[in-house]
Amino acid sequence: MSEAYRRDGFFPGPEPAGLEEEPSEREAGAVREAEAFLSRYGRMRKRIDLREAEWKRLSARAEGTAGDFLLPAGEGRKDAREEAAVRKMDLEAEIRLDYRHLHNLQEEIWRVLEQLENQDIALLLDDLYLGGMKMTEVAEKTKYCVRQIQRRKRYGLLQVAEILRRQRPMCGYVSPLS
Repeated sequence: MSEAYRRDGFFPGPEPAGLEEEPSEREAGAVREAEAFLSRYGRMRKRIDLREAEWKRLSARAEGTAGDFLLPAGEGRKDAREEAAVRKMDLEAEIRLDYRHLHNLQEEIWRVLEQLENQDIALLLDDLYLGGMKMTEVAEKTKYCVRQIQRRKRYGLLQVAEILRRQRPMCGYVSPLS
C-alpha cells in the first residue's frame, strides 16, 4: 500500500497484518462460516420483529378493533376474537423464548469477539452484525474508506472462523420453529 494514501488520510492507521492476502477457497469457506455464525443474531431479530407485528394484528383482532366480523355461533366454531386471543397468548410465549435465544446469541457472539486480537475489528463486527449498521455507516463512524472496512471485516471474519474452529460455541437456544 502506498505511503501517499496513508499520508493523505485515506487509511488513517496501520493495517493489521494479513489483510493483503489473496482469498483462497478455504478462506472463503471460513468467511462464510463466520458470517453465518454472526448473522444469526440479525435473523433472530427479524423473526422477533415479524412475530411482534403479528402480535399487534392479533391484539387488534382480539379487541375487536380490526373491523373483523364475528363468526356466527355454531357447532365447533369459536368467536373470532376468542381465537385471536388464544393465538396471541401462544405468540407471547414464543416471543419470550425468542428474546431469551436472542440474548444467548448476543452473549455467545460477544464471547467470541472478545478473543479477537484487534478490538477495533471486534467493534467493527459488533456494529455490522449486532448493531445492524451498513458498511457506509461504519466507514463514516470510523473515518475509514469503505474498502478498508471491507478488508478489516474480512480479516475479522477469518479470525472469528479460527476461534470457531478451535472452540465450538453452544449456539444458544434453538427454537423448535427455526
